[in-house]
Amino acid sequence: FYNDTYNFLTPKGEFEKVNIFNVLPSQANLIANDMMVMPIDLARKILGYGDDEASDITFSVPNPDEWNMMTDKVSALHYDLHVVNKNDVQKSYENLYNYKGGLFLILFLVVLTTFILILYQRYSMVYSTERRHIGLLRALGWSINDVLKLKFMETLVIVFISYILGLFIAYVYVFIAGAPLLKEVFLGGQNLHNTLSFVPVVDFSVLTSIFLLYALPFIAAVLIPVWRVSVTDPKEAML
Repeated sequence: FYNDTYNFLTPKGEFEKVNIFNVLPSQANLIANDMMVMPIDLARKILGYGDDEASDITFSVPNPDEWNMMTDKVSALHYDLHVVNKNDVQKSYENLYNYKGGLFLILFLVVLTTFILILYQRYSMVYSTERRHIGLLRALGWSINDVLKLKFMETLVIVFISYILGLFIAYVYVFIAGAPLLKEVFLGGQNLHNTLSFVPVVDFSVLTSIFLLYALPFIAAVLIPVWRVSVTDPKEAML
């Protein structure tokens, strides 16, 4: 909304006009969504701090065993200060990422369970609905290799179509729709609204790994029962 200047309201009720030199790229919104870079003297003037005042103070204690003691001493001398040491910051981030990692694990388990059910359904379908079809092909003179080649090509077409369709839906969901719900789960919690812009990055190693993890079990869940039915007597298979 602001291209050239922005007016800050100081604690004294006055407006401080600041020229906008540049805008951070949208790709950096994940860490710079609420960040403004300006000279420290100008920041003091806008926030109403004097030369001997500060909003945050950092100091280094070389011995980690003394961190808690120094925290207690500073809190005792200045009860109105909020003292945070490095361990507190680390624990807060660990709790945050463990919580969001748990949500991701739940989503992953749901997807994995669904995939296993699909494999089981596909495995069972060969013994039920496709058993007579395979027996009929064998009775017509098809060899075991011919039947396996046919089912392999059918399954491969299904795998490729579903894989491409899944990539397309994922692309639309993340890069066009902005990953609703998932973005709030993994990137939410800020006081300011974060307008992220996801940048597509093509990594063929990741795409290949996803394809193999999906395709190999699916193809195996079809070809193994097809082979077991094909090696039986055609008359028994058509019963």
